[in-house]
Amino acid sequence: IKGMHLGAYVKKNGPFSEQEALSIMKPLIQSLQEVHKLGMIHRDISPDNILRETYGNLILIDFGSARMSTGEESKSLTILLKRGYAPLEQYQSHGRQGPWTDIYALCATLYYMMSGKVPQESIARISEDQLVPLHVVTEGKVSPETSRIIQAGLDLKASNRYQNLDA
Repeated sequence: IKGMHLGAYVKKNGPFSEQEALSIMKPLIQSLQEVHKLGMIHRDISPDNILRETYGNLILIDFGSARMSTGEESKSLTILLKRGYAPLEQYQSHGRQGPWTDIYALCATLYYMMSGKVPQESIARISEDQLVPLHVVTEGKVSPETSRIIQAGLDLKASNRYQNLDA
């Protein structure tokens, strides 16, 4: 697939506007929703695993870390994470993972897309949460409503996050 990783695209061109980021992510989110309905989670969503095609479409790549998940497994999962994009449950081999795990990473990716800044690492936020709300870090270029939704998706506690993409 020809294209540029989203992280490289933002570094080269600057952050997306709120409207453009939400618009181009919508088809990717809808596709991921179908993956979740099949009981699978990606576990490695970040700007480095999203390609922006020449025509502007986004494609989620690298399903190498994907796992089947009902959210109730007790088996050990490989600890795999990208700093700034991984929720707390991915730092634990027995952390309960599910669609909410991908939702954290999606919200972190959207945060980066609209601000050009990688969110503070979830593990560091335990002792001192310094994650600046998106509407503040963008100096009002992102609406408080979108910022609130992104912030809820970045909640450290998995049970406080949206549990599925329908929500």
